[in-house]
Amino acid sequence: MNISADNQLTGAIIGAAIDVHRQLGPDLDEAAYEEALNLKLTQLGIMNKRQVPMPLIYKDVRLDCGYRLDILAEERLPLELKAVVETLSVHEAQLLTYQRVGRFPLGLLINFNVPVLKHGIHRSAETRVWTPPNATSAEVDSVKAFDPVSAAVVLAAVEVHRHIGPGMLASSYLACLSSPLRKRNSFQFFLMASL
Repeated sequence: MNISADNQLTGAIIGAAIDVHRQLGPDLDEAAYEEALNLKLTQLGIMNKRQVPMPLIYKDVRLDCGYRLDILAEERLPLELKAVVETLSVHEAQLLTYQRVGRFPLGLLINFNVPVLKHGIHRSAETRVWTPPNATSAEVDSVKAFDPVSAAVVLAAVEVHRHIGPGMLASSYLACLSSPLRKRNSFQFFLMASL
């Protein structure tokens, strides 16, 4: 990671977003800002892609969770755009999910639905590499009291959390959870129980 180059890139993107916001103002749909920012970045010579699919890799299996990154700048900086009254922790989790899935150390969450754009910009630095801890015997013993299906679900949930770590979108955990449950032939019971 080149900190100077990343700072220059984020600065240029923030400047472009401010220009878009000055031209369009707040209260438009997210798609309008995405289109305008894409155009502005292209005019500035910043390579970018829109609606980039972000598959989740769980234990060497590619899971298509339907994640789509709004804009990926220079193949290294994810931009999650919003046009909401207030950004919520789920929006930050969405960006964090994209950062972890794509292994991007930096990301920008930009909410255009604010009077002054600097109040709608959140820069996220994900410098941690998630290292799954080992299961403790106490954790494994604690699920023995459950019936076999419940125990399989609990063990699968613990396994998934260990593998992908905290702070991700709930859909990430659900997509990954189906994999170990299928291996245990308990997934159909889990689905039937949740209906």
